[in-house]
Amino acid sequence: MLENLGKPVIVTGSQIPLTELRSDGQINLLNALYVAANYPINEVTLFFNNRLYRGNPHYQSPCRWF
Repeated sequence: MLENLGKPVIVTGSQIPLTELRSDGQINLLNALYVAANYPINEVTLFFNNRLYRGNPHYQSPCRWF
């Protein structure tokens, strides 16, 4: 669906809502924007917990592991 896009697509989010003190959603969003603006990674990626992952081999782990 997003083959040969020529632009980075970075998916991010957080386990804890933005209204909570421990939320990492804002820093994940800022870091995802930084990576998209400064690195020519033209594929779908995931940004969580200060790490950038390729989008194709990942899955969401169950919440009980959190």
